[in-house]
Amino acid sequence: MYSGWSLSPTLKPGWLEIVVEAREAGKRRRLHDVLVKQSSLGRGQRVPLLRVLVCRFDGFWFERIVDGHLSRRGAKSSFTGPLVARVDYPEPGVERTCVGTDVVAWVDCVVTPANFRVEASPALAQMISG
Repeated sequence: MYSGWSLSPTLKPGWLEIVVEAREAGKRRRLHDVLVKQSSLGRGQRVPLLRVLVCRFDGFWFERIVDGHLSRRGAKSSFTGPLVARVDYPEPGVERTCVGTDVVAWVDCVVTPANFRVEASPALAQMISG
């Protein structure tokens, strides 16, 4: 039900966490993360921002960037690569919008504050304790 993948110990209601990670030699390495006020980045701006971050840190070339942004006008896109957005729920009350494969960018948002960290998840407790 909840993925428990890369939980953020600093995420809190009213804020978004934006993260970029890269997979290198089978291991993930966090390149950047930042907390911003939720009101400063609208829902419609999140996927375009994530696509730009993936393009920047995955070294995309011109044609791949353009192809990933073309409208298919009702036809199924032939582009199924790393610019396709997906939604995940890493823990109760949190929605994650994610783009990427080898370089992954995501935005975590507390969507249900009443369910957010009512009790600490084992994965988060382990992350915080080291």
